Amino acid sequence: MFQTVMIADDSMPMHALIKAQLCAEHLRFHSVYDGTAAVSLAASLQPDLILLDLDMPKMDGFEALPAN
Repeated sequence: MFQTVMIADDSMPMHALIKAQLCAEHLRFHSVYDGTAAVSLAASLQPDLILLDLDMPKMDGFEALPAN
C-alpha cells in the first residue's frame, strides 16, 4: 500500500531531490509550490506526511500550519 506525501516548496529542484531520495519507498507524491495551494491540497488530500517549506510565496509555511 502506498503512503501519500505532499511536498510544499517553491523550489522545483527540491521536489525532484526529495522524490529521487525516496523513490525506493512505497510513496505517492503530490507537489504544490506555494502556501495557499498547500492548505487547499492538504484539506482535500489529507496526506500521511507533509514536507512543508517555511519560506514560500503567497503564504509562508508558518501561516499554512493549522492553529490547533
